[in-house]
Amino acid sequence: MMHLDTKNIKTNDITVSISTFEDRIDDAIKLSDEFIKLGFRCIIIHQLGSKDRESYRMYNDISNIYTIESTGVGYSRNEGIKQCSSKYIWFMDDDVKIIPNKMRLLLKKLDCNFDIITMRILNEQLELRKNYPNEGEIKNKRAILNVGTIEILAKTEFIKDKNLLFEKNIGAGSRFPIGDEAIFLSRALDSKAIIRHIAVATLVHPEESSGNILNKMNFISRGLMLRKVYGRVLSLPIILYIAVKMKSNQRSICINISDLLKGYFSNEK
Repeated sequence: MMHLDTKNIKTNDITVSISTFEDRIDDAIKLSDEFIKLGFRCIIIHQLGSKDRESYRMYNDISNIYTIESTGVGYSRNEGIKQCSSKYIWFMDDDVKIIPNKMRLLLKKLDCNFDIITMRILNEQLELRKNYPNEGEIKNKRAILNVGTIEILAKTEFIKDKNLLFEKNIGAGSRFPIGDEAIFLSRALDSKAIIRHIAVATLVHPEESSGNILNKMNFISRGLMLRKVYGRVLSLPIILYIAVKMKSNQRSICINISDLLKGYFSNEK
């Protein structure tokens, strides 16, 4: 096992909660083994997996696998929060690659006053996947709009005390495929969370994701997300700004506005 612990932060203080579904359990198990070798705790939330524990016997340790029947990543993230008993929880997908030599730096960066940390991710060309804010405290909601779930590490006690959960019907695999992270972090800010961004890239993740697909449901989901983050009044000028900014040959400003407003006026509470 690689020794990564710092004076004040240990890898065993962190539970990596891996979300997976159906036959992707194999990928989740392999990733879990990699994190465990680095000293992290791991739990796997397996959606639509087998209820028969015997089916997991090929794996060394099945005690950390929790099977749920519901679809939508929000259910999976919330089950991870429920099952986490360590000081910190780090939300994870099953299709990432770990950058081991960055993990000790991550632990060093955690030695600060925070409730939630956001970090950086690389694409498969080992470049930053997007523009990130400067390192430091995040105080405005604009900086949380494009955060991915696997970039979030939180104090378990804080999010449980504040009853911070992910939207069940928003996020990959659900009716509204994007926006769950921004809503979660917005509610954290409303709960007076100290959110810090650290300039450390710990994972490689493929470019393809639900947040990168500019289709009708993506825009509808963004409209709903903006309403939940900014409220009914402040979200309207932001919707107009995004409609203009995201104009393309395939999508006019009018089409963008129409779809964004469908999400804005959605009955989703």
